[in-house]
Formats: sequence, structure tokens, C-alpha cells
Amino acid sequence: MRRSRPLGIAIALLVVLSLVLSACAGQAAPTPTTTTKEAKPTEAAKPAAEATKPAAEATKPAAAATKPAEAAKPAAKAPSGEPIKIGAIFPFTGRYAPMGDPMKKTAEMLQEMINSNGGISGRPLQLVIYDDEGDQAKSLQLADKLISQDKVVAIVGPVPTANAQAVTEVAERNKVPILYSNPTASIWQGKKYVFEINHDDTMQAEAVINYLDKKLGKKNIAILHDANPYGTFGQQVVKAMAEKRGMKVVAIEKYGGEDRDVTPQLTKIKNSGADAMVIWGVNPVPGIAVKQLRQLGSTIPVAGSDAFYSPVFIETAGNEAAEGTVSVTALNTDTPDAEQAALLTPYKAKYNAVPPPFAAFAWDGINLLKAAIEKSGGKTDSESIVQGLYGVKGFKGAMGVRNFTEQDHNGLSADSLTIAQVKGGKWVMLPK
Repeated sequence: MRRSRPLGIAIALLVVLSLVLSACAGQAAPTPTTTTKEAKPTEAAKPAAEATKPAAEATKPAAAATKPAEAAKPAAKAPSGEPIKIGAIFPFTGRYAPMGDPMKKTAEMLQEMINSNGGISGRPLQLVIYDDEGDQAKSLQLADKLISQDKVVAIVGPVPTANAQAVTEVAERNKVPILYSNPTASIWQGKKYVFEINHDDTMQAEAVINYLDKKLGKKNIAILHDANPYGTFGQQVVKAMAEKRGMKVVAIEKYGGEDRDVTPQLTKIKNSGADAMVIWGVNPVPGIAVKQLRQLGSTIPVAGSDAFYSPVFIETAGNEAAEGTVSVTALNTDTPDAEQAALLTPYKAKYNAVPPPFAAFAWDGINLLKAAIEKSGGKTDSESIVQGLYGVKGFKGAMGVRNFTEQDHNGLSADSLTIAQVKGGKWVMLPK
């Protein structure tokens, strides 16, 4: 018995040693770290992540992305190599913040989603986002910084007309592709590297006038517009579109962006015999104007561009005064199609809010650049990106189907717009 005890101890030690060696042999080698962390998309973000694939993939039915087999696929390989830098100039503070803030949020969300799904052609996306506060001089400074210091391959934004006019000139001169977030079509005309993200003024005016004429039977309209370039250009387009339809423009009044009392202009409109009013401007003045119009006792319907389609309009006008007001929008938040749901679902999950149409400007702008770079085989020089934008035919985005050509740097059509109306204190989409 004394001899068997050391033997038992030896056997036990051999067993323990065998288990330790076995565990070490099954352990995976450590994964090298990279500068870009891989983050798996949340369940809510998965549909939108599918939309960031090349255009050919993005056009597949949304149902395909929800199959159990798709969900079981392994996580995408983390992007590596030198980041692809894309610049963005949004006004997320100041007067235009209701437009710029959701654009910034969408861009940040989309960057996470793209990088968690393999990046752009295997490389990480790095967005360089700046706030121009809606100021033209600052917008110019930031554009120069993005091009000369940050070395971005393309730019998305800015929003105000004057800013877009100035910044796109800089981008064109430096041969940097830019997708600006403004409806003024004349900005891109005659330029090679300048593209427009949202529906232009003519498309929006067509949708508004069509609603007032065919749906409501109105024939005498008044136009109230911001005195800035955006409002002035819009007024001219609305007037031309109305007269083309045989409608009469009985009054045209303007206001300053900082005005808080537009009663004198509204009094003239009330006395003009107008049976409808069109507003072309950015909040908060449209909300103030509708509230003061109702206080004057006028009940004529009010319609306008997508610039004031926002909860801010309803908050400013008040539920009672805002009731019935209509606006055009590219983003159908009530009955979205697959591409719109790809934006709406993760945005709601991340920010606990329904995005306004301005979010779609950033979403489509960045996704268009992603698709263009992938179409060009991962090349990021200016010529390749421009040719890539031309090559992404039938691009399905949140704003509709788009086809860029050398003659059309907008690529959308008016039939992809929806009329939204304030009902019960919220925006509701009207059937087409």
C-alpha cells in the first residue's frame, strides 16, 4: 500500500497535465486589432445595412434580406486599410438646425452601419462632418478645409442656397465631387463634379400646384416666400408653374428669415382674393405665418415646399392653426417602401424619433457615393467617382429611383414625391 500511493499521485498529475495541454491546443490565436472597430448591427439596423451594399444588391426586394438563411450569415469582415474620407457640411446649429441635425444623425448612424458591414470596397468609411451654422462664409472655410487639409474624396452638403452656390464653385474648381442638399437646380447646371441630392424646386412646385389645382380646385393663389435666394428662386418657379396651369397669382409677398411678425404681408394676401397660399421658406417663419394668418380670420388652405415639413412647423403654428396645411416630402413615413424603411427603422431605434425628409438627403447622398466608389472598383479619384455616379443606374434610395446622366445631375422625378398634411397635430401622408 505504501508503494501504490506515489504511483497514484503520478497518474493524477499526468491526467491534469493532459487536460491543460488539450485546452491550450483548442484556444484560438488572438485577432490583430485595427483602427476601426467592428460592431455588429442591431436587429433594427439590419434592413438598412442591406441597403448599403452596391446598387445591384440594394435593388433586391426587401423580403430577401429577412430570410432566416440571411440572418444566419457570418458577420461581415471588418474593413481595413486607409479610410475613405467623405466630407459633410450640415447646419446642425442655428436657424437651419431642424434640417441639419437629422442629417448629421443619419450620417453618423450610416457610417456605423457601413463599417459594420465591411466598409466601402473593404475599406473603412470615415466621415468628416462640420457645422456651418447656415453661414455662407463659414461654409466656404469648411469646404476649403475639407479639400486642402482633410483630403476628402467627396462632399455631401451644404443646405442653404447661398452656401451651396459658393461651396459647389470651390468643389468644381478643385475637381472634388459634391452632392449638395438644396433644391436649386441651377447650381449644378454646367458643372461636371456637382450633383443635387433632393428634388429640385420645379418638381416640388409641380407637386404643390397639382394638389391645389386638381385636388382642391383652387385658381387664385398667393405666394409668401423667404427673401433669401432659396425663397426667391422658389417663388419664381411656383409662379411660372401656376400660370402654366392657368392659375392666377394674385399676390406675392416676402419676409426676412429673422422676422417674427408677418401680419402686414398676410393682411395684403387676405385682401387679395387668394383662395390658397403657397409658402416657400424654412422654419420657423412658415409656422409663424400660418398662425398669424388664422388669427386674421383667413381659412384658405396653405401648401409649401419640403423645407418646412417638420415637427417644428406644427409646434410653432400650434395644432389648431397648422391643421390641414400640406407640404411635399420625399420620405413617406406612414407607408414606406423597402428603401425608405431601411432608413426609418434604424433611425427610430437609435434616436426614438421619426426622421424628417432631410435625413433622406444624408442617407441617399452617402449611399450614392458608396455605390459609385464600389461601381468603379474601389477607385476614389474624382473621375472614377463621377463615372461611378453615372454608372449607378436605377439607384433605389429613400428619395426614389435615381438615374444620373451627364445632362441630368439630379436624376429624380416628381412622381416620387408625396403630399403630407397636418392632421391631429402630426404629419400624415396623403394617398397619391
